[in-house]
Amino acid sequence: PIVVSQPPPATPGQAEKHPLHIPIKTGLLSKATGKELQPSMVLELKGEKETFVFDNVPEEPIASILRDFSAPCRLKFERSPDDLAFLMAHDTDDFNRWEAGQTLATIVIKDTYNKLSAGESPPALPGVFVEAWRKVLTATDIDRSLQTYSLRLPDEKTLIGEIAAPIAPDHLHNARQHVRKGLVEACKKELREVYDKLTQEVAAEGGVFKVDEPSIARRRLRNALLISMAVLQDPETVKLAVEHFETGLCMSDRISALYALADIPVAEREAVIQKFYGDSKDDKLKMCKWFAVQAQSDLPDTVERVKELMKHPDFELKNPNKLRAVVGAFANNNFHFHRKDGAGYSLVCDVIKEVDKLNPQMASRFAVFLAGWKNVEPVRSAMMKAQLERLRDTENLSNDTMEIVIKGLSG
Repeated sequence: PIVVSQPPPATPGQAEKHPLHIPIKTGLLSKATGKELQPSMVLELKGEKETFVFDNVPEEPIASILRDFSAPCRLKFERSPDDLAFLMAHDTDDFNRWEAGQTLATIVIKDTYNKLSAGESPPALPGVFVEAWRKVLTATDIDRSLQTYSLRLPDEKTLIGEIAAPIAPDHLHNARQHVRKGLVEACKKELREVYDKLTQEVAAEGGVFKVDEPSIARRRLRNALLISMAVLQDPETVKLAVEHFETGLCMSDRISALYALADIPVAEREAVIQKFYGDSKDDKLKMCKWFAVQAQSDLPDTVERVKELMKHPDFELKNPNKLRAVVGAFANNNFHFHRKDGAGYSLVCDVIKEVDKLNPQMASRFAVFLAGWKNVEPVRSAMMKAQLERLRDTENLSNDTMEIVIKGLSG
């Protein structure tokens, strides 16, 4: 049986809430084969708690619940890592397959984060997770766009919402990188094989750029695989990324090659950055991409690089798109925004003070990043708060920005 409950919380002006009618699309999968024992059917939850019993099920199944995201609600359902890995590898529902993978990846990254925070070495990746990831990577019965998203780990911004404050940003970043690298090392052979297969498909079609759905999905997957392989930072992948850039059929291909090289301190990285600039300097959209890739880099000198980018002839402080591409991208670079010496906070604060004179709305949005000072560990928290206090004491600061600053300091 499946027991489902919905304790409706009280809301302002409505102390007593009545149960909602929630459609829960559900299927049952065989643990032995991964095939469906019970095709999808909709269970209708109308009361606060209901029990659903399935008859004539020949073996103990694994339930796939809330298929196709059949209701806009959060499902709390305890799953073992083994069950999540099974659903990630075998679920016939695309949404649930993706969600199981994201949930399992989050568990593995959180476990690694906890170990690093305790001063311990990062653990080996669970075998069931690696094999499920490999299964998704080599699957041929899955939409390639979904395959791309299913192979992608939750980003740091998402993970922050899953970890209790105060957070150590460097441990979180290193935990995610450890998991990412572990997956790529374990599946390096398959990654290259799938990448080469996709490359051959492009060549078989004459290397012609197409905008149909299959071509877009293939391009998305191929670019994602290149970026994944780049985490190893080995000469083979550097060479591959340069080839990917040089043979790219569109901006998506070339910018993906640039992302693949962005974290690797090699001469080829700088050469590709300059080549992309030379080819794209007259295209404002491409230039925003060019700025953002560098501002999101993991390399140690990223703060200094951002300062140089803000002096670049093609950067304009008055241009909101350029600001978002450089300062916005940097502030979302969790690792370097939270750099241990506080240089990231100081940089963003300096920018806010300048931008506030020109565009208070944009300045106030940047101030939001500093307002989260209570969510990080004490040393960084104190440095973020100090920058908010700098802004509070700034003469003629706009009402827009001051409102965020005051709320941040008092919150």
